[in-house]
Amino acid sequence: MKNHRGFTLIELLVVIAIIAILAAILFPVFSKAREKARQTSCMNNIRQIMIAVSMHIQDHDERIFSASNLAWATNLKEYNEPSLYDCPSLTGRGTNTAPEYGFNRFLMGMALGDIPDPTGMVTVADIPTFKADQLDPPYCITQFEDEVNVDGRHNNAANVACLDGHVEAVPFKDGASHYMGLALKGLTVVLNNEVKDVVWTSLSNTVGEYATPGQGSNVKPTVNTGGWGTCGAVGATVIYGDGWFEWAFSNGSSNTMAGLIFGTTCTNYDQITCALYNQSIRSYYCPTPGFTSNQVWATPTDYPSTVCRIERKAGLLIYSVNGDVKYSGTVGYLRPLRPAVAFHKLNTLYLTKARICGAE
Repeated sequence: MKNHRGFTLIELLVVIAIIAILAAILFPVFSKAREKARQTSCMNNIRQIMIAVSMHIQDHDERIFSASNLAWATNLKEYNEPSLYDCPSLTGRGTNTAPEYGFNRFLMGMALGDIPDPTGMVTVADIPTFKADQLDPPYCITQFEDEVNVDGRHNNAANVACLDGHVEAVPFKDGASHYMGLALKGLTVVLNNEVKDVVWTSLSNTVGEYATPGQGSNVKPTVNTGGWGTCGAVGATVIYGDGWFEWAFSNGSSNTMAGLIFGTTCTNYDQITCALYNQSIRSYYCPTPGFTSNQVWATPTDYPSTVCRIERKAGLLIYSVNGDVKYSGTVGYLRPLRPAVAFHKLNTLYLTKARICGAE
């Protein structure tokens, strides 16, 4: 007679442990696969929404609907179903009166022909839904102090549609701004085609001059100082996304630092986030990892005809002099920046031709 022996306790524990290990390995894979399917369904929703947006624009003399205190999707009730505004990765309750997608507030009310680069202009995208009804306008894509409210809900990626109708997934890296993720794909939220004279504020022992509109402003020190820390100014408008600040130095001697600042006051060179230094016009790059170049790009006699520019474009920070790029590099987290200038010692030199593009 055979003796049928069962599993021992140790054998059972070993089997259970193996199953647990396999489950721990496979469940995240299954979860990502399910989310990928939801992302595809969400992408189809946004594609259908963009068809409705295009139809609405054509029916209204090629002009986008204006901002109001109602959800933007209420403008599209005649063109599609409320269920399209429900993202399968979220609550299951999204409708055209409470959409789980946002519309770019900077495009609202604009004529189609006035919008540059439709292929790179974010129009509809996943947005965080928490308190989205309290945005102005509600359920919009907008920019806060240092971020754009596009939601990486699909395996840390967002579905984004541009004005030309195409839809793509934009991945986001941990610790980097979502603006950077968009910029690296050649996408933007803010219109950046208007060039303005810089209006100066936070004036400390300086004065702003606006003699010829459209030709750039001046900012001059009103006292001679013994060092850094008493003379400076900051621009009144902010570059949230792509854009540039350009200027020239006048004839004269002294040390002057000009560039872009994350802040609202400036009297010292080390307060400026990224700048060009007038001594031989060398680059002085403050953010980590830091960069300094001592190349001679201009001499004092050439200053009035030498246009300096610092630009943010598609995730890069670019320094150029008279259109010649002197340095460019990727910045991990792009904050809102304002023009700034700080003066040092014998302040016979000042800023001229100060202009800005892409600012609000």
